[in-house]
Amino acid sequence: MTTMSTAPTVLALLATLAPGAHAQPRDVELGLFLVDITALDERIEIYTAEFDVIARWQHPRAAFTPAPGEEVPRLFVGPAAETYLDSTWNPELFAVNRARPATDIRPRVYGHPDGTVVLRVRFQNDLRARMDFRKFPFDKQALPVIVESLEHDVDEVRIVPNNGFTGFDESFEIPEWSVADLTVEESHHLRPQEGQEYDRLTFNVHLERNSGYYLWKIMLPIMVIVMISWIVFWMSEEMLGRRAGISATGMLTVIAYQFVVGGFLPRLPYQTTLDWFMLVSLMVIAATMFVTLLGSRSQPERRTAIDKSCRIAFPAVYYAAVGLVVLLGVTGG
Repeated sequence: MTTMSTAPTVLALLATLAPGAHAQPRDVELGLFLVDITALDERIEIYTAEFDVIARWQHPRAAFTPAPGEEVPRLFVGPAAETYLDSTWNPELFAVNRARPATDIRPRVYGHPDGTVVLRVRFQNDLRARMDFRKFPFDKQALPVIVESLEHDVDEVRIVPNNGFTGFDESFEIPEWSVADLTVEESHHLRPQEGQEYDRLTFNVHLERNSGYYLWKIMLPIMVIVMISWIVFWMSEEMLGRRAGISATGMLTVIAYQFVVGGFLPRLPYQTTLDWFMLVSLMVIAATMFVTLLGSRSQPERRTAIDKSCRIAFPAVYYAAVGLVVLLGVTGG
């Protein structure tokens, strides 16, 4: 009786070892649920997150005939789960963009008689994310979890998303950010060192920055500083020294803010929206100093006319430029 019950399993195992047995890649269904994001370091572009993962596949090596009265599916927890996977078949999935090894929390494996294996694991990991800060502080970011098989190429394993399981916990909060969505992308990746393609599944956690801090703590104070620099257009010629001092103080203050903002982000080769705002503010203050110097070398009547014109022209140009910069940052234009 024992030989007859195990014969189909043995034949199926031999079939998997025969040449040309894998005419089609084996499907591995993968779902990822975002539990929490505990840290996000934008300077080094690494985030720490906790995930709940489910993986499901079927393989003849995992098939068995349950003993009378045996409870199925079989459950393996912790080290026993790892031993079970090593003794049957394992798709060897891993996060390509991990910055450090993951911390697993008691993986669980369910083995079904027909060879279906279900892996459940919760893990925390530090992951790399290439971020685009061009619209900072009105930017949106996508934090990826890129999953491939370590050993099985595209001809052997196909990773299929489990959309019913994939999602995120809407109750957790990240300082400065809001979680908008979690999407999945399917693709192939060519490993140049091997010359082989591997199936890839990319889970993208979409975040939107809450820009209120930067609006109230940085942009508004700088706008007030620029406005104060326009006081020179109401000052008399005898106060030329004070005129220059006000403009110079304004420029130094804006430059100091630039150094503070620069500590928030990595050293970028491009300008962010906030950088353009700072640059516009510096240029307006510099133009204020130039016009003040030009007016001091003019006749009293012409100097008065220049001051009156600047009282209207400078605010109009500055607010229009700032409005355009912010609009492009918000709309993504």
